[in-house]
Amino acid sequence: MAIADIQEYLQLIPAVNRAPQHAVWLTYNAEADTLYVNCKKPGHATDSELTDDDVIIRYEGDEVIGFTVLRAKSATQKKPPNLPDSVATLGLSQGQHGVVGLTSYPPL
Repeated sequence: MAIADIQEYLQLIPAVNRAPQHAVWLTYNAEADTLYVNCKKPGHATDSELTDDDVIIRYEGDEVIGFTVLRAKSATQKKPPNLPDSVATLGLSQGQHGVVGLTSYPPL
C-alpha cells in the first residue's frame, strides 16, 4: 500500500470515534457493487429505510447501527447522498449529536 493511500483511511477517524463501540466495519462486495458499513457488532436491525440515493439505513430501536450503499462506485462519482436526519446521528441515539459525511473519492 502506498503512503498516500493511508490518508484516505485517516479521514475515517472522526466517524469511527462517534460509533457506539468506537469501531466501524466496512465491507465492499465487488460483484454486487455494494458497500456495507456497520457501527455495532453484534447489531440486530429492527428496522431499515431506503433513501432516494440508494442507501439502506439500518436501525436497532432508535439507533442507527449501519448502512448499505447500493451501486457504490457510482455513489463516489456524485455529490454526497441526501440522507435523512437520522443518519446525522450515526451510531448515536436520537437525542445525541454527531455528524456523518460521505467523502467522495475517485471511483473504486
